[in-house]
Amino acid sequence: MSHLTKLVHLDLSFNNFIGPLPSLNSSKSLKVLSLNHNDFKGTIPSTHFEGLINLMSIDLGDNSFYGRIPSSLFRLQSLQILMLYNNKFEGVLEEFSNASMSLLEMLDLSRNNFEGSIPMSIFKLERLLSLQLSENKFNGTIELDVIGRLQNLTTLDLGYNNFNQISGTIPNWLWRFDSLVALNVSYNSLTDFEGPLHNLSSRLDLHSNQLKGIAPFFMKNAIYLDYSSNRFSSMLKDIPMCLTKKSNTLRLLNLGGNKLNGHISDTFSKSCDLRLLDLSANLLKGTIPKSLANCKHLQVLNLGKNQLTDKFPCFLKKISSLRVVILRTNKLHGNIECHNNSGNWETLQIVDLANNNFSGTLPPSLLQSWKALMIDEDKGDARSNYDDSVTIVNKGRTLNLVKILIAFTSLDLSSNNFGGPIPEELMNLIGLHALNLSQNTFSGKIPSFVSNLKHLESLDLSMNSLSGEIPTELASLSFLAVMNISYNHLVGKIPTGTQIQSFQADSFIGNERLFGPPLTQISNGRKGYSPETQPQVSETNYERSNIDWNFLSAELGFTFGFGILILPLILWKRWRMWYSKKVDDMLYRIIPQLDFVYEHHGGKKYRTLRWKPY
Repeated sequence: MSHLTKLVHLDLSFNNFIGPLPSLNSSKSLKVLSLNHNDFKGTIPSTHFEGLINLMSIDLGDNSFYGRIPSSLFRLQSLQILMLYNNKFEGVLEEFSNASMSLLEMLDLSRNNFEGSIPMSIFKLERLLSLQLSENKFNGTIELDVIGRLQNLTTLDLGYNNFNQISGTIPNWLWRFDSLVALNVSYNSLTDFEGPLHNLSSRLDLHSNQLKGIAPFFMKNAIYLDYSSNRFSSMLKDIPMCLTKKSNTLRLLNLGGNKLNGHISDTFSKSCDLRLLDLSANLLKGTIPKSLANCKHLQVLNLGKNQLTDKFPCFLKKISSLRVVILRTNKLHGNIECHNNSGNWETLQIVDLANNNFSGTLPPSLLQSWKALMIDEDKGDARSNYDDSVTIVNKGRTLNLVKILIAFTSLDLSSNNFGGPIPEELMNLIGLHALNLSQNTFSGKIPSFVSNLKHLESLDLSMNSLSGEIPTELASLSFLAVMNISYNHLVGKIPTGTQIQSFQADSFIGNERLFGPPLTQISNGRKGYSPETQPQVSETNYERSNIDWNFLSAELGFTFGFGILILPLILWKRWRMWYSKKVDDMLYRIIPQLDFVYEHHGGKKYRTLRWKPY
């Protein structure tokens, strides 16, 4: 490498290179260096870049470099792009000289172990367009006024650090940036806005602050708004006006976790362009607006944890792009059969109807309309054939923007009044990773066709009226890591010599005539446990045992919104891989049941999310 004196462009990204960073200081003509997405290790000596006066772009992201980064990197006179994301760099960033003369436009130090204060030199980089410092250990206090010096800034992400929380008022000069399109000041203690508000950025993330009163919606070209987990009590005159006015331009709207009340008006624009709508964890009443069917591109809908009183919204079948529907913890009622409703939910992969008052049997026609859940991953991912506005690449496949749906498919019908036998059509949902039918009145046997659900990692059939023996086919589910069939009327011996016996006894208790390991004999001669009463499961405890969709939606909102923002960049291979890893890391943080496993295909190592075993 030291003999390549005429080298101008070097791109070795997305390979399996290992070892230390080679010295390139003999390549005086070098302009672009891309070594990202490998497994390079070691420190970065400052001498490696001495004399590279023509170097414009350095990308060392997604490797295993460690130690401190030399401040000389910031002094390279032609450098415009410096990407060091997702490594193991550590220590304090030193101040560097001549920052005002720098040509640096993109700086990404995210997902490392940097600590201490952010150098003031960074806020003197007058040409800076994108500054990403998230997921480090930076601390101290950031004065918002210093950000105002970066007049060309388009993207600012300071999330997931250890700053003394930014508190008080959001100054109105933030909205005067002509070019700011993305601002993330989430997870702080901001309380209100300094008016007047004008040109708000088109991607604004204020979630998890203490903002109260009336939320601002003065954006002509907004595509992403996340005001979730604040204390807003109203949105101008009400939620519907904002939705009506903005649903034809907004792509993501997250108002979850506030104190919003009243009804959701049935006035969604016919040109609605929303991809994600989250109104969860509020005090909303009334019905689910039928005009939501106008949002033909909607992928994520979360209305959970409100006080909505309505029947099952069959009209949503008109939205063929829906991937996530969360209606849990409302006052919805009646059966979920859809008569005379054309269309299939061909992309639906997460359905959460838990903790409502739904009743009746599970209609086969509805289950048969969930085409995406019937896809066998072992036979190729047919989901990649769907036409979506933004795609990413993962494991060599083209996947949809909301990659969470590839990593996690789920059906949760728990805590309702569903009854009758478990239909065989449910066993055709081969793509399911998690199935929860607990706390209903299902009867009959556990279908032997459960063996069809070969990708199932979590199964909860507890607190029903199921009878008969445990089918031996249940033992064939090799990925099953979480199972609960307690408090039914199951009988006979638990199948032996199978993975089933690796579960705790709590997974089987409450079945009076069930016996065998891991249950124990009791002194009166009967097998298993025979509790006098079924335990009362509170909503609080039940929620803790499941995914917090509120929090998940906020995190998904950030990643989803960022994906929309960088649509022009998503075509770059590096951005696609970055986006995929970003969502994987987000899922790992917020779903404790998931863990990473490493697989080898075609001589390369891939990281995959799987359910943790006990």
